[in-house]
Amino acid sequence: MRFSGSGHRYHRNIYREYESTICALAAAIDVKEHYTFSHSNDVSYYATSLAEELKLNSDVVEIIRQAALLHDVGKIGISEAILNKEEKLTEKEYETIKGHEREKDPDGR
Repeated sequence: MRFSGSGHRYHRNIYREYESTICALAAAIDVKEHYTFSHSNDVSYYATSLAEELKLNSDVVEIIRQAALLHDVGKIGISEAILNKEEKLTEKEYETIKGHEREKDPDGR
């Protein structure tokens, strides 16, 4: 992915505009599970370091950084009781974590 001139600046501005949204989502995850924010920052640090070591362009590195910060965003929809449970999860709780649990209609489909 290569951008030149004004296109590169355009993408940089988009990244800056999304920064507050990304921070808000990361904060929402942190409220539910305090471990996650530090974890997401760590993942972001390592992923970005690897991307830079691979000499990926700065736009790609920024996309990787933002994706790493958001990789646990699905946890927002999971109850704190499941996220913070110290005992082994039930099969239903495990399916909830995996994201495979779906609402069934009254006919059971």
